[in-house]
Amino acid sequence: MGVTTPTNLLGAVEQALRPKQWTDFSGIETNADGRAEFLKTMKKVKLGVGEDPLTLAWKTRKSSRFDKARLRDPEYLAFLSLAERLQEIMGDEPIMLPCRQISDFIGVGRTTVSAYRDFAKDDGYLTMVAPHSFASHRATKFRFRRPPSMSIS
Repeated sequence: MGVTTPTNLLGAVEQALRPKQWTDFSGIETNADGRAEFLKTMKKVKLGVGEDPLTLAWKTRKSSRFDKARLRDPEYLAFLSLAERLQEIMGDEPIMLPCRQISDFIGVGRTTVSAYRDFAKDDGYLTMVAPHSFASHRATKFRFRRPPSMSIS
């Protein structure tokens, strides 16, 4: 099966609607209005049913986009690739980088993931948006940004 795009899904939805049309739904004046609303809404969908953003980011990361001369080790590259992809998935929302789950993905200890988060902050990739809170069980929130001086290889 190929890549599912909003346009592909639109065709499948319209097929499933038959014999109904978009205009059969309240608030939809024309079929073009229904199609436009569907495509506009689908642009906001980031994850499929049952997908979590961190696992999706791990599966779809691209490690070749970093200047390897600045990287400490291959696992740090994997961490940065994961963080960058997670930010792409989450858009303008802050990201969370849980040490336990990431350590399982990368194959390093939790303290190493914590060190990678610190390295990424020092290197200008991560900015802390909100600190963690043990009392309210909230994880640290970050934003990933590629430093302006970084070249893409």
